[in-house]
Amino acid sequence: MDEETKKPGCLWPAAWLILGLLGTIAGVAAIALGGMSSESLGVTITQAAAFPLGVLWFGGFIALITYFMKKAGGGVRYGAPLGCGCLGGILMVVLVWVFFGFVWQML
Repeated sequence: MDEETKKPGCLWPAAWLILGLLGTIAGVAAIALGGMSSESLGVTITQAAAFPLGVLWFGGFIALITYFMKKAGGGVRYGAPLGCGCLGGILMVVLVWVFFGFVWQML
């Protein structure tokens, strides 16, 4: 098979999307269970779950984008989701802190 007809495998994007789905279900369940017992525990669990969920969501999105890029090499296909996932996790943590900062400031 020559280089132009070779298609990238879909295992890496599929793994990111499956992990993102399972991580989201686990994160929402943990936040809901923590929020049922006390509001402050729900907030704490939300802040703890922000980074892993950001990594999974942003990494999965970038993995899906790199799947459709025709000339992306292995470094881009594997490195971009990891790097952008870490940046997305940091962004999610900051957004959660800003959100809860505004919520409690308004009360």
